[in-house]
Amino acid sequence: MLGVDTNVLVRYITGDDSVRSEIARRAIEHAAAERELVRICVPVLCELVWVLRSPPFGYSHAELADTIELLLEVDVLDIEARDLVRTAARHFRSGDADFSDYLIGGLNLNSGCRTTLTFDLAAGESDLFEVL
Repeated sequence: MLGVDTNVLVRYITGDDSVRSEIARRAIEHAAAERELVRICVPVLCELVWVLRSPPFGYSHAELADTIELLLEVDVLDIEARDLVRTAARHFRSGDADFSDYLIGGLNLNSGCRTTLTFDLAAGESDLFEVL
């Protein structure tokens, strides 16, 4: 199994740097050809969303949710907490909080927490959180 950092994933998704994007594409395709999984951990997904929301990319919530959902469908990608990531993407698509907030709430719930305390009013709109 190979792990990828956010910068490799950004190049793979956006193709914004012709040289590095091609290197990233080849590395992931080579792993697939060798039947080797490519691991995407939760912090990489959170960073990915942050990078793609920022200039020069400026992805919307819907575009980011679409991107995450597409990643979830790629067989060679071993995405940490896959089901929780899918749920967080669904909340993110329709909610006002950040993707990472929904993922934190889901991870905490999955770990046995009855709620996640927050000062974030947008996150507090979700039943995963309790606003202090």
